[in-house]
Amino acid sequence: MYVGGFELPDKNAAAQRVIGNAKLFNALDYNVYFIGTDKSLDSKVNLIGTKSIFEGFVHYNIPYPTGLKEWYFYLCNISYKYLIKEINPQLIIAYNYPAIALNKLRKYCGQNDIRLIADCTEWYLLSGSIIFRIIKGFDTFYRMRIIHNKLDGVIAISNYLSNYYKNRGCKTVVIPPIVNIDDFKKLYNNNNHDDIINLIYVGQPFPVDGRMIKESSYKDRLDKVIDVLYYLRDMQFIFNIYGLTKEQYLSVIPGQKDLLDVLGNKIKFYGYIENHEALKKIAESDFTVLFRDVNRMTTAGFPTKFVETISCGTPIITNRTSDLEQYLQDGKNGYFVEIEDKAKLLAKMKEILMLDRKSISLMKKNCQESELFSYHKFKNKMCQFLNSINIT
Repeated sequence: MYVGGFELPDKNAAAQRVIGNAKLFNALDYNVYFIGTDKSLDSKVNLIGTKSIFEGFVHYNIPYPTGLKEWYFYLCNISYKYLIKEINPQLIIAYNYPAIALNKLRKYCGQNDIRLIADCTEWYLLSGSIIFRIIKGFDTFYRMRIIHNKLDGVIAISNYLSNYYKNRGCKTVVIPPIVNIDDFKKLYNNNNHDDIINLIYVGQPFPVDGRMIKESSYKDRLDKVIDVLYYLRDMQFIFNIYGLTKEQYLSVIPGQKDLLDVLGNKIKFYGYIENHEALKKIAESDFTVLFRDVNRMTTAGFPTKFVETISCGTPIITNRTSDLEQYLQDGKNGYFVEIEDKAKLLAKMKEILMLDRKSISLMKKNCQESELFSYHKFKNKMCQFLNSINIT
């Protein structure tokens, strides 16, 4: 049973993560049930009434908390014990679960002979209001440094997280975001023949809900991509941005308005897009561009965008974060750039934008054939981990 703040069927990156892992468990002959969240549900809805099927998996949804009382209950309680009794799972996997509720779930599982592990994918940086930072800071500290150490094991998305828990005596396995590669094969698109390099970014580089965000808390450095493309504006490229509008972007980074005005139609914002549509756009592009600062959050995590673009058959331009060096071969399925050295960044980006169509087509073919993140490739690792925590 998987529990956590994912929004099935595919409303957030967390949903992609848990579905990929569920397919891996399914391939090892385990049935998987989900209890996630849904922002569209009324707070008084009955959990059993939310039962649905997605890609063969049964899932239930808890209403996403809104008011203070609902948030308190969500962070500090377990509302689905009766469903656990009904399903009677061998194993519960808690995805980035709130610390206090996770500790209660740990005690419940211990009393009922159920194994409990964490699926740990991030180590958050703190941002937002003082109250939010205090609550989030406590939750992160208590969960990451104390509660996870007391569980039966940890599925870690990166070597950084795995090594952290392994050094504290925890049983761990490293599983990056994984996919059913057959779902991506039908997206492959290697039919672009014009001389214009099509670049793409999909995501939200920072919250656009009006809160104050420090530059150091940006998830993705889209501003640095736009800055370097401004200096290369005489070259032949189009940069398509999906996930936020131009107005939303400028509400956070108003200082780049003049750059965007000069770049004109070379930079296009399209706003929010459903994930299945985003994957089609990625497959049609020549390169995905993803710049991230190197910090604890990006070192501990693993970008879902990296997995999706390679699996779509599209090479990626990115910098060295997380475990990417294990998967990206420079010039074969993407390029590493140094975003902190402007001269080197400009030179490398210029080199990439001068590539001929044959070279790009070969890179796309390499991505298509690699199947780097097919869940089938991780069956042995997961099997060994489950055996180590006595799941048969």
